[in-house]
Amino acid sequence: MHNGYFAFQRFVSYKYKYKHANPGYNHIIDVRTRPNRSGMDEHETLPHGWEFLFTTHTMVRLREFERRARHLTLCPRLSMIFRPLYELHPARVQVVIVGQEPYPRQDQASGYAFSIENHVPMTASLKVIFREIQSEYPSFQIPPTGNLQRWVDQGVLLLNASLTAEVGKYANVSHHAFWQPVVMNIIEHLSNKGGVVFMLWGKKSQQLSGWINKSKNLVLESAHPSPRAGNAFFGCDHFRTANEYLCGSIRW
Repeated sequence: MHNGYFAFQRFVSYKYKYKHANPGYNHIIDVRTRPNRSGMDEHETLPHGWEFLFTTHTMVRLREFERRARHLTLCPRLSMIFRPLYELHPARVQVVIVGQEPYPRQDQASGYAFSIENHVPMTASLKVIFREIQSEYPSFQIPPTGNLQRWVDQGVLLLNASLTAEVGKYANVSHHAFWQPVVMNIIEHLSNKGGVVFMLWGKKSQQLSGWINKSKNLVLESAHPSPRAGNAFFGCDHFRTANEYLCGSIRW
């Protein structure tokens, strides 16, 4: 079959594929196509405002990651890895919640830390999070879904210390090491912006604390909201403290 056909199938819009939930899309970066004199011009579309992350060196590493990932079953899918960046410009970020790694199930891993799609049953971690919010705000009604898009729309960046995991596996050490430089650059950039609340949940996320300017931002640390951590997350008071710092701007 003609090479142009394969180019067309491979290089498609991230947004289009995301909206239509096409499992055949297998690229990390939003790649679009447009016709030119040679038939098809392939060009990449980086997350607006985050272009500084994608140096030549980083792009080489990402392409190698894509190649190796074809032999793995990843969470989330490749096309969802940078979803937090595509959905939220850095200038709009008010809060950064950093978890440890994605859910190790493809039906749960959405690209956002902790958030799930509307049709997915509530996870144990989300139950813990919502219970804590309710303890801080007694009038808070636990929502019927764990979709946290409403937080993203208000400027909450939902990030994991590792942007990928393998299905059925926790503590993906090699994945964490691969993504650490990218995540550190994200954190450092937002720290330099200032006026941001960083919630670091779990030991892996707390390793990022050293990249945050604490004189310009608020850093809140807690155990991970996992039932495996027992009740260690309860009583952290992060949501109320964040709103006090931001003058009550987030509706949890």
